[in-house]
Amino acid sequence: MRDRGLAPVIGKALELLIGLALIASVTAVMLGMVVPAQSAALGEQTAAATLDGLVETIEMAGWAAPTTVGTRQITLELPETIAGHRYRIGAEARTLRVDHPVTGVSVRRPLALPRGCVVRGEAAGGTIEVDVTRTTTTCQIMLEGTDAG
Repeated sequence: MRDRGLAPVIGKALELLIGLALIASVTAVMLGMVVPAQSAALGEQTAAATLDGLVETIEMAGWAAPTTVGTRQITLELPETIAGHRYRIGAEARTLRVDHPVTGVSVRRPLALPRGCVVRGEAAGGTIEVDVTRTTTTCQIMLEGTDAG
C-alpha cells in the first residue's frame, strides 16, 4: 500500500529531471555553438566599422592640400576590445588590418593615398595616435598606441 503513494512522487521527480536535462542540453548547445558564432559575426562588423573610421581619418590626413607641410597629431578613441578580446591594428603596404585572436574577426582595408605617402606602425585597440609629417613631396603617417596594450 505504501508503494502506491511513492509512485506519483517518483514519476514527477523523473519528469522534473528530464526537463532539467533538456534545459541543460539546450543551454550547452547555445553557449558552445550559437553564442560564439554570433559573437564572432558581431565582432567582424565592429572590427570593420572601427577600421573604416581609421581608414577615413588616415586618408584625410594623407590627402591634405599639396601645399600643406608640417607635422600634426591626431588622437582617436577606438574600442578597447572587439568580441571580448584585445586586438591590434597594423599598417603596411597601403593596407590597414585588424589582428584579432578570433580568425573571422580579422579584417583588412586598402588605403587610397597620394603618391609618396607612407603609412607605418602598429597599435593596440584603445587610444591611438596618428602622427602625420608632410613635405611638399612626401607624407609619412605613423600609428602609435598610447598604452602598452
